[in-house]
Amino acid sequence: MKKWLLLIVSLIIIGIGSLIYQSARTDTNGYLELAEKFQKMGADDQELFNLRKALESSIKENGNVSLETAEIYRKLGNKEKNLTQAAEDFDKAILIYEMEDVQKIPDTYYEKGYKLLWGGSKTQEEALESFYEVIRLYEENQYEDSNSLCMSYNYIAYLQEDVTDKLTYLKKAEEYFSTLTEQQSWEISTTIELAIGQMLFIQSDYTAALSYYDSLLEKSETIEEEQAWYIYAEASHMSGACLTFLNRADEGESRIKKAIEIYSERDDGSLYYEQAVAHTFLAFAYANMEPPKQEEALEAGIDAFSYYKQRDVITNIDLRSMEEMKIYLQIAYEKMYPEKESWAFREWFDENCQVKSRNYQIYTN
Repeated sequence: MKKWLLLIVSLIIIGIGSLIYQSARTDTNGYLELAEKFQKMGADDQELFNLRKALESSIKENGNVSLETAEIYRKLGNKEKNLTQAAEDFDKAILIYEMEDVQKIPDTYYEKGYKLLWGGSKTQEEALESFYEVIRLYEENQYEDSNSLCMSYNYIAYLQEDVTDKLTYLKKAEEYFSTLTEQQSWEISTTIELAIGQMLFIQSDYTAALSYYDSLLEKSETIEEEQAWYIYAEASHMSGACLTFLNRADEGESRIKKAIEIYSERDDGSLYYEQAVAHTFLAFAYANMEPPKQEEALEAGIDAFSYYKQRDVITNIDLRSMEEMKIYLQIAYEKMYPEKESWAFREWFDENCQVKSRNYQIYTN
């Protein structure tokens, strides 16, 4: 067994070494081909190295202003780990496009904004500027497709603190669904519709939210899209929650159970948040039945927090989610046991649901 492992490792090393040797004796297209090969292998540093070599070669062959050079700057912007350098690469690509191909400018601004979006508060302001620039360019030039425009509205919404502001930008994106490209129409529209449903749910407009979730269920039930199952599951458990709040807990229960079934079939540990939320709403549905299913509700609540107990690391995002889940469970508990003292829920929760972890990871963005 060890011999086979050594052989496999040796072949991988030889393969990478061969590609590195090739990169020492190639031209722009050769460097780009090598970068693509390294990308497929997951060798990020070597991919970045060959993109930089391709840039040097392109500038020598074509000068500083060429579409090929712009495309390489754009690739570098998407790949660079240093966000300051990435922003500079995107800006250089945009500068060349302004002289050579203005049609590519809005997409490049969008890619720049998306790259900077995840760098925390230090880069999110510049990300917003890029997304607003996409909107300005679309308003002035009326480009054929609205992919970058819709997703810019989506991420501007993501960065807003007020739910009403979030919903305003998401609704603006919805206005441009008709001009999305065929290849990306389903993915972009369902992503934004799911977000609209969530904002309406937060605003307690359960009837309006339910209409979006019902539409998403219909769209994702039969279509052959890679993420259709996820959209269907999300719409199932959220529509189930809406139905529960609309005094239709029996219907809500069946939808939430369907979502849990889908998550369980595909869960490799990455769906812990979705599982936890779905089980929380299942507990809430049980508590709102006539008569309430008390044992089932308590069991579902315990199951909800069990997904966080399995985590090696608890993030501040997880902590916020657990606080929200706890509120729903408390409402459910007090509805089922109105005669009990206020401390009864805390005692039950601490005994059955409390999550303890030595490892906490705090995200600043």
